[in-house]
Amino acid sequence: MKVVILAAGEGTRMRPLTKTKPKPMIEVLGKPIIEHIFKALPKDVTEVIVVTKYLGEQIKSFLGDNFYGFPVVYVDGSSEGTAYSFLNTKKHIPEGEKLMVIYGDELPHESDIKACVQNEHSILCWEAEDPWNHGVLNVGDDDIVLDIVEKPSNPEGNLIVGGVMVLSDKIFSYYPDNESEEEFYLTDIIKEYTKNHSVKAVKSVQSLGGVSRPEDIARVEKILKEKI
Repeated sequence: MKVVILAAGEGTRMRPLTKTKPKPMIEVLGKPIIEHIFKALPKDVTEVIVVTKYLGEQIKSFLGDNFYGFPVVYVDGSSEGTAYSFLNTKKHIPEGEKLMVIYGDELPHESDIKACVQNEHSILCWEAEDPWNHGVLNVGDDDIVLDIVEKPSNPEGNLIVGGVMVLSDKIFSYYPDNESEEEFYLTDIIKEYTKNHSVKAVKSVQSLGGVSRPEDIARVEKILKEKI
């Protein structure tokens, strides 16, 4: 299994912290967010593909070509959004390969990642107080994803995409709607993917909530300290 970490964004909501460093390099309990991600990865991961753009040299310098025992390669991100940044990784994913996609500003727990990997196709999710800031899931019987709406003005629920997805290489058969003038989100591609694949919504049992703004850091650090 290969892992794609999307770490190309500017992290504008995390300013001023992201004026001089990319969001995945913001420290939580003395370690960059991206290091927390690597610590949570399963041992059977064969390669980590990191997508960088904004201040990406800092990420490359920190991780090098091997981090926590995982080989690391880099792909240039796109200015058109997470959809095209992800699609740029296609050349690194062989046919039939299982892959995990993780947003580079998430702090997933290893138990939640393990729960996602146990399914052929899955999306980690949790209930949020601000669903309008996220991709909102609509799930049916057996927690199968029926629909995803990115940043809805009037969300129908509060179950959001949690930043970890397990997919097959068939995801590269889907593309964003190029007639749209808005930013192209990865969730737009996954929405189409769910129409042809049974994607399980895996509800997090170790969720820290979103890390979107500077004030979120103190909140998640407090939670993590209590678990140590």
